[in-house]
Amino acid sequence: MCLICKLFRARCDAHLTSRIELKQCLQMLHAQRIAHGDLQLRHLRISPYTSKLNLIDFSHSTLDASDEMLEQEDEWVLELVG
Repeated sequence: MCLICKLFRARCDAHLTSRIELKQCLQMLHAQRIAHGDLQLRHLRISPYTSKLNLIDFSHSTLDASDEMLEQEDEWVLELVG
């Protein structure tokens, strides 16, 4: 069971879409060299209405992020969702 599913007390197959959405969201940000800057579980929300994953709190985000910063975020996501 992945950490997202533990957080939301759901089975992994029920949240496969959310896990994919998180990876895609970060891929889109990183392609534009934007780093969230403060990735934590508390910054992930799943809408009770749409079941879509939302990445929130961009107060520490960085434009034109370094390769190292982007790689650290990629590693965090891989650890989180597998």
